Amino acid sequence: MTSIWTDIVKPKEGQYSFRLIKNMPFGNWSWFKDSDGRVGISLEIHKAELKTEFKPSKYFSVSIIPLDGIGNVLTVVCQDVEFYDVFEVLCNDLVDASKQAVSLQEVVVLLKSRLILWADMFKGLKGVTRQEVYGLAAELSFLKIWLESQANKNLDVWVGPNGKSQDFISMTGANAVEVKASSNDLTSVRISSLEQLDFEGDLILAIFPIRSANDDSVSPLNLSALVTSIESMLPTNQIDIFRKKMAMIGLSLNHDVNAIHFVIGEPEYFDVRAGFPRIIKASVSSEIFNCSYDISLVSLAEFASTQADAINRLVK
Repeated sequence: MTSIWTDIVKPKEGQYSFRLIKNMPFGNWSWFKDSDGRVGISLEIHKAELKTEFKPSKYFSVSIIPLDGIGNVLTVVCQDVEFYDVFEVLCNDLVDASKQAVSLQEVVVLLKSRLILWADMFKGLKGVTRQEVYGLAAELSFLKIWLESQANKNLDVWVGPNGKSQDFISMTGANAVEVKASSNDLTSVRISSLEQLDFEGDLILAIFPIRSANDDSVSPLNLSALVTSIESMLPTNQIDIFRKKMAMIGLSLNHDVNAIHFVIGEPEYFDVRAGFPRIIKASVSSEIFNCSYDISLVSLAEFASTQADAINRLVK
């Protein structure tokens, strides 16, 4: 995937290239690239003396460089190319958050706190399992179905990245869709918490059969292909929102992740109404606070629903 830095010209030895992001009263935010090809974000601090120290990190390099005609510039370099896509979204979020700041020092403190959070996030981006990739692939596949059904390509109902227990919730909050990946035979599905099937309104469970594409004649997918396909459907003002949500999920589309190819089958849908087999907080002892379990799907025909029903409920 290309990034915001792709089209920024690499400068001559010892120089820097900048592209303005936002004019701010305390100093301008810019994307930058140095003569070694390193990229990041910069903040003009002019002659100000910073009262905040930045701890060293293997993910970020923070420094202050003096530039003729500008003064001092605080730079944050992302030191791992595989995180560029996530880093770009996080930087845009930082610039948005800094609009509320009233002083340069407040912005610097905000930057320091974000770098700590980002470093913790990046630590968790390594070692993603195949099942986690499949789970996100299922979620993105339903997102594509939702977008294809809407003239107004809006991401508001996709709330899983925001920390909600269900992946999609209607604007009224009355209906939800929880998306899961399953083995290709669709005989069972893993529910990973007490909250996922615990919803006060109407809930649809969407299950996508996914299998490895190793030695498969069918054209395989990977997460990067799904992301690119979704971005091609979105209006410009929704692409940054989509990328921010992807960053909040905390999964980098690095080489190892994109090396996982898969084939997605036709999903099945179930109405999680009274009688549907599930474990929720109200049904277990209060001392049990975390639980994952498998549901057999072979005898749940009476709860079968449809894709159209799932979409219609999200519209309401």
